[in-house]
Amino acid sequence: MTGLVLPAEFATAQQLFFEECSGFSKGFVAMHWSRGEPAPKVAALTVPGHRGITFPFSGGEFGSGNNMAFRADTLRRLGGFDVALGAGSPTRGGEDLDIFRRVHLAGHGIVYHPAAIVTHHHRREHEALRDQMFGYGSGMAAVITKQVCSGNLLPILRRLPAALRLLLSPHSEKNADKSAQFPADVSRAELKGYLAGPWLYLRAVLRARSLRR
Repeated sequence: MTGLVLPAEFATAQQLFFEECSGFSKGFVAMHWSRGEPAPKVAALTVPGHRGITFPFSGGEFGSGNNMAFRADTLRRLGGFDVALGAGSPTRGGEDLDIFRRVHLAGHGIVYHPAAIVTHHHRREHEALRDQMFGYGSGMAAVITKQVCSGNLLPILRRLPAALRLLLSPHSEKNADKSAQFPADVSRAELKGYLAGPWLYLRAVLRARSLRR
């Protein structure tokens, strides 16, 4: 289950810029994702969740890691979070998106409910926002790289042209809300993260193997 994430404050322009380029809110409608028929109670209280052009490979439709909960036994059976992803790893992100995708593909249901609310303190400083967006780019690219290495190359290639338009077009759903004042170096930092992500993922995998040994 995931829930609504609202900004805790708008004290600086950088916190507003984060809402323009990313943000965490998935709206105020309860949604579900299921590979089969959802449980009747779930179907009665929610609507089918959004499935974007990269679904389910990006994992971003399901929610975000700062507001998520799992059945512990399910999480254990799936092997838990991938230690080659996320904060503290070279990839710097993506562990939440990866586990959302794995839960879904394993046949388990995911529900987003806006009544489960947390607040998030966005970065106040420009350098911190730029660094955060680099990590978001590298984390997402690492998640995709993991799937390519796991044998999902062809379905990802089929989605690649549309994904590139979403990432690069100023009129795409991802970029359309950016104001004229949005700092260009923040956008460039995210793109640099995407370019660095594959290499950082391979480096993180080698590091994780070394730590296990």
